[in-house]
Amino acid sequence: GNLDVNIEAIDLDNIISETLSLLAQLSKEMGVQVDEYKLSGVHVYADNIRLTQVLINLVSNAIKYNKPGGSVKVSVLPSEDGSIRINIVDTGVGINKDKMLKLFKPFERLGAEQSGIDGVGIGLTISKRLVEAMNGEIGVTSTAGKGSTFWVKLKSVVK
Repeated sequence: GNLDVNIEAIDLDNIISETLSLLAQLSKEMGVQVDEYKLSGVHVYADNIRLTQVLINLVSNAIKYNKPGGSVKVSVLPSEDGSIRINIVDTGVGINKDKMLKLFKPFERLGAEQSGIDGVGIGLTISKRLVEAMNGEIGVTSTAGKGSTFWVKLKSVVK
């Protein structure tokens, strides 16, 4: 139940670039285009390693649960409350409303266990706990058949 996090001011450009580089082969294999829109010079308070772990999980899910020829867009935008929001938008299968409440529960794969997609259903649970340990928020909006937007909101470093 305990988790050590080292919260410091970190550059989102580097973390997003590193994440997308690590997942380039997966996106190529799955036939999914991954694009990014970053605000240069944006810094947030987070744990570098833990945030990378969260983004790898969210972006790899967006790729795996997509379709050949689909797309994933990663963007960094300011929020109305002065924080920074990282959006991962995909054109995948989306999530039915009745399954949304189970989304961040451990070992809940929402039926994906029959899909042939690798996983055990703990990635989103771990991501939620990591983001909350960094004093952030995580959430999702989705439309079945059209795709999902997973987002992470973190405190902005004002420079």
